[in-house]
Amino acid sequence: MMRKGISFLLLVFLMAIVIVGCGNEPTSQSDNTEGSSETPSENGTTADNDQTWTLTFASSGGPNDPYTRDTIYPWMEKVTELTNGRVDFDFYPSGQLGSLVDHYQIVRDGIADIASYAAVYIPNDMPISSSVLPLPGLSQSGYDGTMAYKDIVHQSPLLETDFTNSGVYPVYVQVTETFDFYTKGDEIRVPEDLKGKQVQGLGGVLTELISFIGATPISVTQNEMFEAFDRGIIEVAHIYPSTADTYGITDLVKYATVGARAGTGPVGFVINLDLWNEFPEDIREAILQASDEVAEGGSKGNYEDSLRTLGEWEEQGKAIHTLTAEEQAEWDKVYEEFREHYLSDVSDDHRKVLEMFQEALKNYQ
Repeated sequence: MMRKGISFLLLVFLMAIVIVGCGNEPTSQSDNTEGSSETPSENGTTADNDQTWTLTFASSGGPNDPYTRDTIYPWMEKVTELTNGRVDFDFYPSGQLGSLVDHYQIVRDGIADIASYAAVYIPNDMPISSSVLPLPGLSQSGYDGTMAYKDIVHQSPLLETDFTNSGVYPVYVQVTETFDFYTKGDEIRVPEDLKGKQVQGLGGVLTELISFIGATPISVTQNEMFEAFDRGIIEVAHIYPSTADTYGITDLVKYATVGARAGTGPVGFVINLDLWNEFPEDIREAILQASDEVAEGGSKGNYEDSLRTLGEWEEQGKAIHTLTAEEQAEWDKVYEEFREHYLSDVSDDHRKVLEMFQEALKNYQ
C-alpha cells in the first residue's frame, strides 16, 4: 500500500514538472538584461538581431552579362552591406534553377528565395506589368521608366495583381532601355518600313504592336536568336543595343535605328512572400533601401552600356540612323493609335495603373 502511495505521489510530481515546463517558454540571457539584442518586429513577434539569412537567388543571365554586372551584383552587395552581413546570397546565374519564364513560379513555390523576372514573358502572372508599362511612346529612356515603376510598384492595384496575390513580393524593379530596330542592312526609318517584314516578337503587348504595324512577329528563345537572325527567319531584331551581345547577333547587325522608343521591358526581382513577411522590419527596410540606391545606378549603367555599344558599332562601320523629328512624329502617331486600340479591351485596374505610371513619369522627364 505504501509502495502504491509513493508511486502515485511520484506521478503527480512528474506531471507538475511537465505542466510548469510547458507553461513557460525558454528564455535567453538577453530576455532579462538591459542590453537585449532582440526587438519586437512589426507583427509583434520577437526578432533576433543576430539572425542571418543566406538567400538563394536565381537569374537567367550569365555571370558577366551587363544586367548581372550593373544591377544584380551591386544589389546583392548593397543588401549585405546595409544589413551588416546578416543577409547574403547563393547566386545561381545562367538559368541553373530554371528558365526566365519559370522564375516567378520557382520563387512562389519556394525553390528559390529570390529570382529575376521579365514581365513581358509572363503575362499570366503579371497581367499589368506585362501590358501597361511596356507600351510604346511612354518612357523616354530606361531611367525615367525605372524611377516611375519604382514609385508605383508597391501601390494598389499593381502590388496585389502582379505580386502578392500570387505569393511573391517585388524587392527590385527596373525598366530596360527603350527598344529600337536592328537589321542586316534594311533601313527602318518609319513604321511603313516594317510592313511585311518578319520581326522579333518579344511577347505580350510588344508582339501585338508588331502585328498592329503590319509586320509578322516571330518569337524565339535567346538561344535560338542567332540562327533565326542569321538565316533571315527574323529580319528585324526588336531590342536595345546592349542586348545584342546577349543574343549573340552583334556581328550580324549592319543597320540600327535609334530613337524609335518602340516599347520597354519591365524587369526586376521577386522574393517569396512568406519569407518576406518573416523578415524583421529593419531587414525589409535595408533591402528596399538597397533597391532605391541601385535602381538609379543600374538604369544609368544600362544606358551607358547601350551608348558604348552604339559607339563601337559606328567604329565598325555599321549604319546608325537617329530618327529625325519628322520620322519620330510618324512613330508617335502609330503609338497613339496602338495605345487607343489596345486599351479599349483592358480592365479598369490596367487603366488606373497606366494613369499612375504616366503621372510618375512626369517627375523624371
